[in-house]
Amino acid sequence: MRPQRPSSYQSPTYPFLLAGLFSVFGIETALSYAVAILINCLLALPAVLGIAAMTEEMGGRRSEPLVAASLFALWPTQVYSATHV
Repeated sequence: MRPQRPSSYQSPTYPFLLAGLFSVFGIETALSYAVAILINCLLALPAVLGIAAMTEEMGGRRSEPLVAASLFALWPTQVYSATHV
């Protein structure tokens, strides 16, 4: 029999955030999910803009900052399994 292993690797910060939101806005309510999505968007915005600014600063052509920021925004950054490869 195989030993049990975690099915997901992520920092404890986000689950604690969700637990706090559920305790304040209700367990699995539409409002708690809306607030979680809003927080994700507000935290992602400076990161996406920073990626675009860094790409432009490094001499990226006109479209490259947009491409780099888009790829960063679309990539699932909460997946930590790649760190164990």
